[in-house]
Amino acid sequence: MNILNGFTQNQVKIVPLFEGKPLNLNTTYWTVDSTNYSISTLRFYISHVKVNDSAEQNKVHLFDLEDSTTHVLSYSKSEIRSVEFLLGTDSLTNVSGILDGPLDPIFGMYWSWNSGYINFKIEGKSNFSPLPDNSFEYHIGGYLPPHTTSRYIKLNVDHNRRLVRIELNLDAWLKGIEFSKNPSVMIPGPQAAQLADQLVSAFKLGYEE
Repeated sequence: MNILNGFTQNQVKIVPLFEGKPLNLNTTYWTVDSTNYSISTLRFYISHVKVNDSAEQNKVHLFDLEDSTTHVLSYSKSEIRSVEFLLGTDSLTNVSGILDGPLDPIFGMYWSWNSGYINFKIEGKSNFSPLPDNSFEYHIGGYLPPHTTSRYIKLNVDHNRRLVRIELNLDAWLKGIEFSKNPSVMIPGPQAAQLADQLVSAFKLGYEE
């Protein structure tokens, strides 16, 4: 496999961005409205990945910004027309008990008290948060209706590409949160479901030439 721009033709990078630039942990970012953000933890699950018409079977990926080995997905196609995935874990995974691999509770993505997985976890600080030390934390999970938090996402390319990346525009998502009212969401419910809905539009496809 040829290596271009640091990754191969058979890998799709997952790249969280803040105002168009790759996000770094524990770095303070300022926006034009004088809001600042610093992210200390960013992890989320991606499952049921489908590139073009080829779907993975029974595989779950855990993205952890702190671990670069989790930042790529592999595929077998020479060119890409579309990338589809479930952001989070499905209901069957959540009722299967404690699992291993990326689903191992050691990664801090399993609620033992709720017998289910956290689909998306972000923790950090913002000057708009009223919590002590201006902290905020969003542990978005829940697999039971009406407040399920896994979301199906399909991203199409404008024409066939060999190299693409899945971009999470985190600044756009954070700007949609009222920190003064909801600096912390840690349980399943309507707030978690709303945050999951807002995450869908934060994912885009970027291109590598």
